[in-house]
Amino acid sequence: MEVGGEAARNGLDADLQAYFDRDADGVLDTTPNQLGEVQEKRAELFATHRWTVTPALSLESSLNYEFSSINSVFRTAGVTRHTPERKLSFPKPRFDLRYRTSPEVQYRLRVERTISQLQFGNFVPSINFENNVLVEGNPFLEPEKTWIIEPGYERRLPGDAGLLEARVFYNEISDAIDRAPVVLPSGAIGAVQGNIPSAHAYGGEVKVSVRLGFLGLPTSLLSVRYLAQKSKVRDPFTGETRRLTSDRHYQFDVSYRQDLRGLGASWGFSFKDAGDSIYSTDLIGPNLLEQYYAIEPTLEAFAEKRLTGATVLRIEVQNLTGIDDERRARFYSRYGTPNAPILRSETYTEHRELRSAVRLRGTF
Repeated sequence: MEVGGEAARNGLDADLQAYFDRDADGVLDTTPNQLGEVQEKRAELFATHRWTVTPALSLESSLNYEFSSINSVFRTAGVTRHTPERKLSFPKPRFDLRYRTSPEVQYRLRVERTISQLQFGNFVPSINFENNVLVEGNPFLEPEKTWIIEPGYERRLPGDAGLLEARVFYNEISDAIDRAPVVLPSGAIGAVQGNIPSAHAYGGEVKVSVRLGFLGLPTSLLSVRYLAQKSKVRDPFTGETRRLTSDRHYQFDVSYRQDLRGLGASWGFSFKDAGDSIYSTDLIGPNLLEQYYAIEPTLEAFAEKRLTGATVLRIEVQNLTGIDDERRARFYSRYGTPNAPILRSETYTEHRELRSAVRLRGTF
């Protein structure tokens, strides 16, 4: 049994001065200073218990209990507004059951509740430089809560030749954090980082790492990872069911490393495909913004040499394919109008050329 705790005091002081040419006369108009102060007192207690039920079966269980109080003060044009103190508390249980049928094979089952950490930058006003608008803060933002259920399988290959891992997962999410509409003090509808009541995600992941000794390359390692995922959330602006903003449907990675032990050197490459496009919505003034974002797969290579026992020289080359493009499409339509026509559309493409870097890492 292990028990313990931690305490923290966190704070943010923000001072925002914004200038806009609101009447298009070529003169910047000053908006009132937006001052914000956020203070948090947070503590967490935890207890972890490890139990060897049988030589083949073990259980690690833990219970963390987090509680905090948050105070917010905002000042605009000489007017001070205090947000009532909020007291938050969350139990975070975790169970990790492992069953080993042989020295090489292990089955796992994890059940856990996680609580996200709040970003105080979302509490205070900020500037969206891309859309040239003032973004309201949300001092009532709740942390995101997730129940995770995850069975897994692990197998070590004979002769320490590699490792095979597989897992499936189901995440039940409450108070998911995303852009959401709110009623502003003026009575208008705006958008802030808000909470969506519920969402869920599920999928599976397979990871394989193999030493290529059977090919005469005993100091090389090939690793492959594939993640497939689906998610559902009700869009707070359109009311339609869509994927989570962070969901790319799949991720695919391949990496290779070759150690040249006689030279104290290594080289290798990695290929990463982060999946297809992301879809998100927002509210810009009276208009609904729909955005699609995608980035091409990347191919990188490296070579490194140990100069001394603690110093390594590394050369990296990125975007070897030359097609590491970032693409985005944005569509604006009148918010709250069924089947509203597209008022404006934008497309954006960023093309990244081949890049290289030289790094020196060491302990002095």
